[in-house]
This record gives sequence, structure tokens and C-alpha cells, in this order.
Amino acid sequence: MDITSCKYVSKNINSIDIKLGVHGYLRADSEWKSDGMSIPYSKLYFIFSGNAKLVHNAKIYDLVPGHVYMIPYSTLHGFYCESSMEKLYFHFTATKPSGGDIFESIDRIMTLDLDIEKMRQIKRLYFDENIYSCFNLKKELYMLVSEFIDKFDIKIEPDPLYSDTVSNAISYIRSNLSQNISVKKLADKLFVSESMLSKSFSRETGISIGKFIDREVMIETQRRLLLSDEPIQNISEELGFCDQFYFSKKFKQFCGVPPIKYRKQNRDGM
Repeated sequence: MDITSCKYVSKNINSIDIKLGVHGYLRADSEWKSDGMSIPYSKLYFIFSGNAKLVHNAKIYDLVPGHVYMIPYSTLHGFYCESSMEKLYFHFTATKPSGGDIFESIDRIMTLDLDIEKMRQIKRLYFDENIYSCFNLKKELYMLVSEFIDKFDIKIEPDPLYSDTVSNAISYIRSNLSQNISVKKLADKLFVSESMLSKSFSRETGISIGKFIDREVMIETQRRLLLSDEPIQNISEELGFCDQFYFSKKFKQFCGVPPIKYRKQNRDGM
């Protein structure tokens, strides 16, 4: 008997995943509009009926029934509805082994024709409320995301080859997200000097440890604002901010609007 295992699959396959954020079935009217938003998710819109538009880089896209649209991760876009529109939507992340998103470097709206009966099938799976249907819904979403990758020739870049020290630093930061993580604390956890850690991190990632922590904390903040009703003060405290005023200031610098406005805008404009 002879068994050959693929080490690449062992290392990577369990780190590749599609995880849902906000989702639902929307019957929109003229109140469905936004001048511009960017969220830490990609979006899938299954258009069933109506007349609505997406706006990206000064270009207007008609949301045509019988089509599915993808707005890639963190792409700045606006939208509006002229009369009415019905869609099934999913916000999702498509993670790579490094923890980054497959679509994070894509900045364009993409669309596929989709048979209306296939769309109705996906809608039925969504509302069936049983584990078997959830399993099949996830299979359909995986297949659709793969089709977007193939049709639009999305290049999934190989993950950077970081040293063990930098890889472990990134892993620790993402597992213990807090504004209170200092270079000293991180160096102590990894049993290396602060100077060596700082230089290695900046050289290999192209960003300082402090800026990396700020970015990861702000992305997590966006997700909590969108996915929960947790009070903003609680989110601020849990992520290590000394007071809510400083937290709001940092968030506005990162996202362009205060946390309260960000939550309202992006929940109202699915």
C-alpha cells in the first residue's frame, strides 16, 4: 500500500473560507441610496426585479434582474433606487491562509448572468431554515465566487513569505486585537528584542507594527458596528481605547465618518 499526501493542501485548505456578514432579502424603494460607502466585506447582489443603480469611479451600473453583482472587499461605491428593486444579498469575506481577503486588491464592479430559476433556488435555500439547506447554500456561494474568479481572471497572489517572527507577531495581533498591544509587549511574548522585531516587521510587511495594529483594530471595529447592536462604548473599551472620544476620532480618521454615522449609513444601505 502506498499513500501520498499533498502538503500544500494540508497547509492551506482549512484556511480558505467564505464567511458571511450581513445578509437578507431587500425590497427597496427610493430611500435605498448612498453617496459612497466602503465596508470590510465583499457584496453579492442577486437582482430579482426593479430598477436600481450602482456607482463606482464615476461609472453607473444598472442592476438588471437575472444578474448577480459582486462589489469586492472594501470597494468604495454608491447606489440608489429610482422606484423599486428586490434583491437577495450577502456580505462576505473570502479569506486566504494569511488572513487577508482574496478580493482586497480588486477595485471594480463585476457581474454574471444567472438563470432566474437558479436564483429562485438559492433564495429557497436561504429561507429553508435547516442545516442541509445551509450546507447547500454555502456550496452555491462557493461555486459562484469561483465563477467570478475564473471569469474575471482574478489573480490570487501567493502569500508573502514572512519569517517565523513576523508571522507569529501577525498571528498574535489578530488573535488578541487591542489598541493596547505595544511593541514591547509583543517582543516579550515572542522572546525577541523590540528593535529586531520592529525592523523585521517593517521590512517584511512594508508597514510599522503600530500602523498594522491600528488598521486591524479599525477593520474589526467596522465589523462589530455592522454585525451587532453592541454599544459603541463597549466596542471602544473591548478594543483597548482609553476613552470613547479618542476612539471616535481614530475611527473618523480611518473611515471618514464617526462610528454612529458609519453604523447607520451602512446598515440602512445594504
